[in-house]
Amino acid sequence: MAGDMSEAYIGYDLQYALQEEFANRNLKVNGVATLITQTEVDENEPAFKKPAKPIGQFMTKEQAEEKTKELGWEIVEDSGRGYRRVVASPIPVHIVEIDEIKAMFNAGSIVICAGGGGITVFKRGNGHEGASAVIDKDNAASLLAR
Repeated sequence: MAGDMSEAYIGYDLQYALQEEFANRNLKVNGVATLITQTEVDENEPAFKKPAKPIGQFMTKEQAEEKTKELGWEIVEDSGRGYRRVVASPIPVHIVEIDEIKAMFNAGSIVICAGGGGITVFKRGNGHEGASAVIDKDNAASLLAR
């Protein structure tokens, strides 16, 4: 959830800055839009078997043991700085909002999307469900470019 909020906050700040700069330079653009982006992953991706991406705040050993017991988190010692939760960093397979991104781009809009790799989701029936994972932003950008 924090990643989702970061994507929105940073996207808004970037959108606002671009709009202001274009106005200051009297440049006409066909809109700037931030799109909260869901990035689909395969739940059978090997990265889920061995989570390795540290996220969140540092914890003491006692706090880490409590979170492991309470929430089932996988936690590792992080370079002598304390303990952190680790999650998978799977390879993305699909940008859920790709059609919307293409439509806005083809209409001449500047589209801010897939921030920080996007919101990681699994395909579930006709919809999607959030996944405890972090997608590398470069992998998301590569998928988006393709």
